[in-house]
Amino acid sequence: MYKFSSTLRVSLAFCMGLFMASSFLVSSVPREKQTPIAGVAIFPNEEYGDWLRMQLNPAFGNREKIISTINTFFILKYESWLKETLFDFGFLFDQDDAKALEDYAYERGLLHLSLEGWRYSNTLLESYQYEPNFYKVLIGKSEATVEMRPNAHLVHRHTQGRISSSPWTEHEISLILKGDRWLIKRIVCDDPVHNIYPHGSDFEKIAATLPDRIRDELAKDEARIAEKER
Repeated sequence: MYKFSSTLRVSLAFCMGLFMASSFLVSSVPREKQTPIAGVAIFPNEEYGDWLRMQLNPAFGNREKIISTINTFFILKYESWLKETLFDFGFLFDQDDAKALEDYAYERGLLHLSLEGWRYSNTLLESYQYEPNFYKVLIGKSEATVEMRPNAHLVHRHTQGRISSSPWTEHEISLILKGDRWLIKRIVCDDPVHNIYPHGSDFEKIAATLPDRIRDELAKDEARIAEKER
């Protein structure tokens, strides 16, 4: 009973950025360094088609198209945890902007890392209900800034205490209109995950050592409990 609940607790803490044991792997990486592309991603044909049809449909206004771009980005994260698949969301970013491509590589790396952590500890999703909260949507002629929180109600698989809220915090997202499509230029948020792992982190390497580090953390957790029970 205890070991099972400990695995869930450690895994969720890791995914929310509270698993501090791995921070030494990236603490010396300068923020300006380019983040390597991590993981093998699958192109999400269905989500891409739905997004593109809305972007090209003149019946929808800029606000609806902007929100569609942002929602597609977060839905693909939840779908990755649900279907045990790293879904690519590069088509949502401005491919002509080097900093936008860096934010894409960074967010993809974080998703790859969290997916591996949730897969290893069997805390992937059985279902989710995406309930975003958009605080502010400022739209100019060809640029937009959005402040929002991508909340979701999560149901995890095969674990006690399976229901939880998503770990996301407030995000500020900048977008640009390229042709008929609203694309992401910047993603800024202040949460434990983003604060632990700076840009330039080698998420492929960090994910490869994840099982050993989770086992070590669980062993320490069990030792602390055993010590208290003496």
